[in-house]
Amino acid sequence: MTDQAATTADPTAAPGTTEDQAAAETLTQDPLTEGTTALPEGYAAVGSEELTSELLTGANVHDSTDASIAEVSDLVLTADGQVTDVVLDVGGFLGIGAKTVAIPMDRLTVARTEAGDVTLWVDMTKDELKALPDHAM
Repeated sequence: MTDQAATTADPTAAPGTTEDQAAAETLTQDPLTEGTTALPEGYAAVGSEELTSELLTGANVHDSTDASIAEVSDLVLTADGQVTDVVLDVGGFLGIGAKTVAIPMDRLTVARTEAGDVTLWVDMTKDELKALPDHAM
């Protein structure tokens, strides 16, 4: 007797791929879904060698639904100038009443348009950001 579930192939998978491979390929094709670095149309990823304080400071931060949830207000740097954390202002209006939090750079995807507009995406919601401890400047 054979195990039907183990031998059933995903009908959307390319010939010769396993179900796990097909699922992984599908996940990475969906824009801004959890665990992917896919970007919306018109954006290109920014490499770590291109990151500068001028590029990041003031940039909008979006969640996985592409809603704007925060703004970069500052950066935490190593002694040699590498960005380790990004300081975000979450909530508030025109900077008043905003909560300041820091998240590691590796939680963010940085991209820009051909026009140079920079946007960051984080795998957290606005409420999750607000729940983080305050960042002391």
